[in-house]
Formats: sequence, C-alpha cells, structure tokens
Amino acid sequence: MAQRRRGKELEDAILTSTWQLLQTTGYTPMTMDDIAGTAHTNKNAIYRRWNTKLEVTVAAIRKFSPVAEVFASLKAPNNGSLRADLIELMNIPLTLIRPIGLKNIKGALRDALPNFSKANAESYRRIFDENILRNYLMTILQNAYKREEVTADPETFPETVINMPIFLLITRIISEDHYDQETVLMFVDKILVPVFAAQ
Repeated sequence: MAQRRRGKELEDAILTSTWQLLQTTGYTPMTMDDIAGTAHTNKNAIYRRWNTKLEVTVAAIRKFSPVAEVFASLKAPNNGSLRADLIELMNIPLTLIRPIGLKNIKGALRDALPNFSKANAESYRRIFDENILRNYLMTILQNAYKREEVTADPETFPETVINMPIFLLITRIISEDHYDQETVLMFVDKILVPVFAAQ
C-alpha cells in the first residue's frame, strides 16, 4: 500500500500535476478533478491549500515558470534611446508568455476578472495603475524627456497614453494573436514611439 503523502510532498505533487495539465490540457478545460486525479489525491487535499483553480494554477506557474526569476532581475530599461528602452520593456512579457501560453493567460485572466463590476474595481486598478509596464514606462519617458526625445513632460500625458503598453498586451491576450519579437517591434515603431512623440 502506497504511503500517504503529506505536507510539502503532497503540495509538490499537486503543483506538478497542475503545471503538466496546463501544458497539455490547458487552463480553461482543466478541472480540479483532473488535477487531483493526475496527482493521485483527492480534491479536498487541493482545497485545503487553494480555494480555486486559479489559485493553484498561479502557485504552479510561480514554481515552474521563470516568473520569479524574471521579476527578481527586472529593472527599468535605460539604453540611451526611447526606442531601445521600449523594445526592452515590451520584451518583458515574452519571457512569461512563452512558457505559459497566451490561451492559458487569457483563461486565467477571465477567472481573475470575471466582470467589470464595482466589486472588481480594485483588481482593474492594479492592472492599469500598478503594473510593471506602466511603472517602468514612466521612468523610460522621463529619461526620454531629459534627452528631448519627447517634448512634453510625461506627467502630463493622458492616462490612456500611459497605459498604452498594457492595452496592447491585453489585446494580444484576448485575441490569442501572436506575441513575438516581430509584434514587439511593430508595437514600438508603429504605435508607441509615434504616440509618445506626439504628446
């Protein structure tokens, strides 16, 4: 008879199963029953640790994807030109999209933000006001302003303009369209640089 797993051993088995299913079945069709079956445990063992499929999926992503390493090493780009800095900025999501997949990210976002209600206003505020792309963009634009690559103080830019990078990323996630190096260059050269220079 197999020894009953507990603690970290069981948790690791659940997260491993979740990550495997994310790569094969995909986030949306994956169920807690699937995770429990693949981990050779029961749903109660999962629910004692995580309340939802989204929570256990996020935990698995943190454990098995480069999310932690990427965020630990991040800093605002400062390459000496607005274009180069924007390319580096828009490349940040690539390191996360490649191992996780656009479709899986879309499914997780759908669960994280089920509707545009007042109850979820705080979640949306964090996406648009506290995301890394926005925070680093302000540093990039301030540096570009000092170099006179943009003529207006970025603090005066409309919110829609400041949130342009995250808007572009979200449109790619929603449409499940490609997000690759070619996409990054298109966003930077045809949208971001012209929009920021026009302010």
